[in-house]
Order: sequence, then C-alpha cells, then structure tokens
Amino acid sequence: MNMNAAYDSMVKKTFPKARIFIDRLHIIQQLTNTFKNVRIQEMNHLNRHSGEEVKYHHLFKRYLSAQDIALKLIDYNPVLKETYDFYQPLLGYFKDRNADYFLT
Repeated sequence: MNMNAAYDSMVKKTFPKARIFIDRLHIIQQLTNTFKNVRIQEMNHLNRHSGEEVKYHHLFKRYLSAQDIALKLIDYNPVLKETYDFYQPLLGYFKDRNADYFLT
C-alpha cells in the first residue's frame, strides 16, 4: 500500500479486517527522502554560517555527485554523520530482508 495517510484511513473504513502492508519501494523511498532532507538542511545551515551562497557544489569548487557531497559533508557535520550512519545499515538490512535487525 502507498504510505499516504488518506489511503490508510480509507482502507481501514472500507475493509476493517484487511491486513495492510507497505511495499519495499515506499520504505526505501521514505528512508532516502529523510536522509536527503537532513542533508539539505545541514548543508543550508553550513552555507549560512560560512557566509557562502547556496549553489550547486560551490562549497567544494568542483564537480561532485550527490553521494560524494553527502560523504564529504558527514566529515564536517556530526548530525549528518549520525543520520547517515543510521540510514546506511537500515538500507542494507532491508535489502538483505533482515527483518530482525531492521525492526530493532
């Protein structure tokens, strides 16, 4: 099922005994979006405090992929590092279908 709250309410009202499952795509999407939002928030915070304008790769003065930027930023920011270190194992547990680790 899609993770939209409206779907959840509708399904529960229409099919009260239905078992609801969230598909793999939406779980991975939620994890990825959460990490991306923290990365953007922390990058904007870093930019505001460094006095530089927010521009694509401006802080690094070279071309980098989004993953390269995230890896460099975790060296500068403990909040982003902690979020990244939490996020990466979850992706691995989910990929390996290891529910015991994923849910703990």
